[in-house]
Amino acid sequence: MAELDATAEEKDGSCQWNVWVPRDISAMTNSCVVIPCTFMYPSGIRPYRGTHGIWYFGQPYPQLFPPVVFKSRTDVVHESFKGRTKLLGDLHQRNCTLLINNIGTEHSGRYYFRADLDAPRSVWVNVSSEVMEGSSVMLHCEVDSNPSSRISWMFGDQELLWDTASNVSLSLDDVTPAQEGIYTCLGDNGYGLMNTSLYLSVKYPPREPVVNDSMTVQEGSSLALHCSTLGSPAPTLTWLKDGELVGTITADELSVLQLAEITPQAEGQYRCLAENEHGRASSSFNITVEYAPVLLEESKCTVVREGVQCVCIATGNPEPTIEFYLPDLNITINETDGRYNYYTHTDGHTSTGMIKLREKGERADNGGPAVNVHCSFFNMYGRESVHLELQQEKKYMMAVIVGTIGGVAVIAFIIAAVRYVGHNNKKENGNPRQDVVLENPALYYSAVKKDKQNLRKKVLKTELLGSKFNSILEETTGEDGDYQPVGSMAGLERKELNYAALEFIGARPREGASGRGDDGGNYSEIKAK
Repeated sequence: MAELDATAEEKDGSCQWNVWVPRDISAMTNSCVVIPCTFMYPSGIRPYRGTHGIWYFGQPYPQLFPPVVFKSRTDVVHESFKGRTKLLGDLHQRNCTLLINNIGTEHSGRYYFRADLDAPRSVWVNVSSEVMEGSSVMLHCEVDSNPSSRISWMFGDQELLWDTASNVSLSLDDVTPAQEGIYTCLGDNGYGLMNTSLYLSVKYPPREPVVNDSMTVQEGSSLALHCSTLGSPAPTLTWLKDGELVGTITADELSVLQLAEITPQAEGQYRCLAENEHGRASSSFNITVEYAPVLLEESKCTVVREGVQCVCIATGNPEPTIEFYLPDLNITINETDGRYNYYTHTDGHTSTGMIKLREKGERADNGGPAVNVHCSFFNMYGRESVHLELQQEKKYMMAVIVGTIGGVAVIAFIIAAVRYVGHNNKKENGNPRQDVVLENPALYYSAVKKDKQNLRKKVLKTELLGSKFNSILEETTGEDGDYQPVGSMAGLERKELNYAALEFIGARPREGASGRGDDGGNYSEIKAK
């Protein structure tokens, strides 16, 4: 019995090159044996002249000159296998099955299969990579081939560069997004070709978004707002209205914002913002909403000094026209005439109209002025007329009443204050100044307020030119130290003392009056009134 050990030889470390055979086979001597065999090679190889197959015995390496069991292109085999071997498989179908006849014990051992395509054996390129827009990149390609291959760089169907060498490098400067894609290096040595590809990704910030044009729409209609842009990686798209977020944030190159049943509040500036890790860009447009006029609550009639003033305020787009109508007179007012002052003003979508009725008209049942004014406002989308109420009449009358009462109260207070001041001045001037003639205008005085219970205990002290002068209603009697009235002061207990004025500085007695007391001190007369 002969034992065969069939082993596959891999030409390359890559898993794309492979041969499959059984590990062990047993056969009777003088019999035949079949060794099943299949092989694979990279799909990028295109052998022009087909595939060449060789079976070796004992060693897989041709440089060691192992015995040749079978060779597809020649009949040169080892003497011990001559006339004994035949290839049963089709090499074009990647089948390398071998038949050995008349097996002997000398045929026991290891068998190796080698596929030889003659095409380039390997093509190496850079790994797929990412680059920023505007930068430069170098793509390298190396080809293992004998003979040397014609190496070319392909981008799609376009050949960018070629050379007959073992390696070729492709330089790309100022890269743009249009250069993103698959780059293929192709090696062709005349016997076959092989290729390998890589993907070049170009990163760049979002481009300016493409959005709707500015538009004017009617209230109640619906809109679809579109925003599209380009960027790598794909940007997020955000819708903003007057700076506020609306809708949802979309991580795509297209976003659609739906606006249903549009109201006047939908009017404004819409902006689409595109962002990724490399930058941002935005585009904006305006939406104008046209709608029928609406009356504002500030519209009213009020009583003024000249008569009655009526104000009508309405908003709409286009801005409304305002007219006033007096049904009692069957008059429409939209310009100034002899009896009516008409004024109108427009601010954006808001119109204001005002008239002044110089005559208040007949009195109503409640005694107030009779007002019958209608305001009419209209534009291309609608017309409306309302009766203006006299909303501020009661407040106006109350203001008049309160103002009148307040004025009377102020006048009465002023009169009372004047009389009070005059009364005090009269008391002050009740003691004629002829009693004392002043040579020096500096005066010292002390005011003694009315106090009937403590009147007897009052002590008046005055300091004159550094010396103390005590003026006391003299004569003390009793243990308790009460002062007894003397002279002209005896009647003070029964009278009301309003004030006392003591004036001593530079005083001189009037004519005929005694000017010095028993103690030689200066004095002035004290009078009670």
